Amino acid sequence: MKTITIGITGRREVSDTKFVTDSLYFQLESLIRLGFRRIITGGASGFDEMAFWCWHNLSKRHDNKQFENILALPYSKFRETNTQAMRDAATTVHVVNGRVIYQLAHLFERNTYIIENSAVLIAGWDGRDTGGTADCIRKAQKARMSVSYIYTGGAR
Repeated sequence: MKTITIGITGRREVSDTKFVTDSLYFQLESLIRLGFRRIITGGASGFDEMAFWCWHNLSKRHDNKQFENILALPYSKFRETNTQAMRDAATTVHVVNGRVIYQLAHLFERNTYIIENSAVLIAGWDGRDTGGTADCIRKAQKARMSVSYIYTGGAR
């Protein structure tokens, strides 16, 4: 199933939401035409959330039963702005680390899960070489995974 799965990583801060949303729809629709039917997002606000809802909307345009929208949460009590709405709409919620409390390491474990279970990665990135998005991109590059970038604004 990895061969039909798109991984998502991205910054919480997105400066031009229309550009990013349009770019996500274009890239996701292109991947659907290539046979991709599953997406894994990390549940964070910002880019992850935008990708989650773009995929959710695209799945309604196509045969909804063929599409999976997997929410990979770093730990069981992970909560951000609209996490509950995404939990309710997801086809699968996977908690990467069953612990209840926050630890930074859990976020990096989630990134590893996304990379290990995806064939391609779409990254909402601002060019920073630190943080969770940069970590996920490095893991994808190390795995020789195809990475597509959408500029989210901010640092260059």
